[in-house]
Amino acid sequence: MRQGRPWRRLDLWMKTVLEGYREAVSLRFEAELRPTAADRVLTIGMHPSALPSVNFFEHRYPWKRRLTALCIDDMAPVAASFPEVRFVYYDGGRFPFRDGCFDIGVASAVLEHVGEFERQVAFLREVSRTCRSFFLTTPNRWFPLEVHSYVPFIHYLPDRAFKRVLGRLGFTDRDYQEMHLLSAPEVEAALARVGCPEARIFRQRVAGLTGNLLVVRRAPERGPGGVGATG
Repeated sequence: MRQGRPWRRLDLWMKTVLEGYREAVSLRFEAELRPTAADRVLTIGMHPSALPSVNFFEHRYPWKRRLTALCIDDMAPVAASFPEVRFVYYDGGRFPFRDGCFDIGVASAVLEHVGEFERQVAFLREVSRTCRSFFLTTPNRWFPLEVHSYVPFIHYLPDRAFKRVLGRLGFTDRDYQEMHLLSAPEVEAALARVGCPEARIFRQRVAGLTGNLLVVRRAPERGPGGVGATG
């Protein structure tokens, strides 16, 4: 899919950037939600890849016995690496849990893959319904580099053209062909539809530009967060 020295250099640069990104996201999560060993945590969208860079949150989280992973994909290839995690499968619709079942919900780079805007609203509604606090990340629609293909500006194309280019680059899986990137105003609009005005959007910057959007709702009982402004 991506071959030659320029692509290898770009891959190396992106891996360096992503390592810094993941560390910054982890620090933000810990500072904003201050998780403890008593928290019941729902992690949404684990991936059945054994690569160490995948499922970063689940690898890092210290109280794995308190994790429930809500999945669409068969997690058998990696389940042995997470013996304390409870895996629950669903069809991508309503979460199979009662209201307020979890103290914290986490979904890293999942929102953009659930489908068009109405499905994204439905996904956020389910996260809000089942999790008293939540922490979500999603790429910024207007960051110039398309973060899955590493090709600049192709995601500025009309949706059908964008998906056609992705397909030609080898990104033919459902996760990519159903991808719908969001801007900060679109995330705000979705949160308003869900009735979640207390959620905050933090902008994570790369080279001065907003690369990722971090969406945080903190339940009142968790107290104030600790890492400053949303800009």
